Amino acid sequence: NGKPTIINTNLSFDELEKSAEQCQELLEEYEGLQTSYMAAQKSYEDFDINYKHLRKIYMDEQAGIIAQELEEGKPCPVCGSLEHPKPAVKAEGAPSKEELDKAEKEDKKLEAKVSSANIECAKSKTNYENTLKLVKESYWKLTKDDGEQELSLLKEKIALGKASAQKELLACSKKLEEENTRLEHKNQINEQLPEIQNSLKQKTEDLQKSNEDFSALGARLSEKENQSKELMA
Repeated sequence: NGKPTIINTNLSFDELEKSAEQCQELLEEYEGLQTSYMAAQKSYEDFDINYKHLRKIYMDEQAGIIAQELEEGKPCPVCGSLEHPKPAVKAEGAPSKEELDKAEKEDKKLEAKVSSANIECAKSKTNYENTLKLVKESYWKLTKDDGEQELSLLKEKIALGKASAQKELLACSKKLEEENTRLEHKNQINEQLPEIQNSLKQKTEDLQKSNEDFSALGARLSEKENQSKELMA
């Protein structure tokens, strides 16, 4: 009666082990996406610093161009002041408008890549955590162990539980095989019993007849011996 339960336990551990392996794959996927996100974030931050630097140089150059055209007593086209004590100096090595636009486009592209990587990373993390929760719940239902441990430790416990269940199943199968052998031997004896009984009956009858013949032969021998004694007398 215990074997179906043991078999079900083995199947449950098999399914649990597969779920734990799937959870491991999800964890590795999440860690990979996390690494990609961090790399994308760093690339964006590095490029963004350079872009903002280029933009500052470009804006300084624009201010310098305007400053070259300023005249005392005439209003500044930017602030409206009539006095210009510290006019901006034109920057050296400033990028062109096309170069700045290209850098701005690349900066936004990298920023979008970071945002996309962050979303994928978050989805992967949620998927992993939900799967791990299901594995822990299934493990608790099967073993009544709270399962509050890291995935690596949980996998070890599942492997040990599966090995124990397999060992128990093997012992049960061996015991059942021995019981079947004993039952088969008993059935063979039961099948042979009528034949053995008939043979024993026949031998008993033969023995009884032999005893009767022996008794008759003994009587005749005694009779002959008496007759022989009478003749000699």
